[in-house]
Amino acid sequence: MEALAHIHPNVHLGFGAELSAYVIVGVPPRGHLSGDLETRIGEGAVIRSHTVIYAGNVIGKHFQTGHGVLIRELNDIGDEVSVGSHTVIEHHVCLGDGVRIHTNAFIPEFSLLGPGVYRWDVMRTLVSFSCYCAQVTSSSPKLILSSHYR
Repeated sequence: MEALAHIHPNVHLGFGAELSAYVIVGVPPRGHLSGDLETRIGEGAVIRSHTVIYAGNVIGKHFQTGHGVLIRELNDIGDEVSVGSHTVIEHHVCLGDGVRIHTNAFIPEFSLLGPGVYRWDVMRTLVSFSCYCAQVTSSSPKLILSSHYR
């Protein structure tokens, strides 16, 4: 872990997680104090410089970010997820295993991206996203499907 990274209390990093310079993890959202909300990042994560991850996120193993990513509070992010540089992920978002988000993307609050979304795989996404994201509560969650192909 880089000495210039800032880790708030109640942040749990998995084995082998790498944090670059100027990364901040566990930022308390408005109305909370530092350490109020648990933040978990799985093993083998690679968090690149100037990324900010708010408190209350649960992030799976082998997660990686580009530079300057912003991840707001209370998200559920699966294993093997990749988030490109300068992307913003708002609060209460659910990203399934293997999701890939490219550079300069914006993912609005209460969005659900099913496992493997990067290619246009409608049936697998529709079948699996509701099971994976059962804890996300919203009267009208959004389902976002990527039009990219692997």
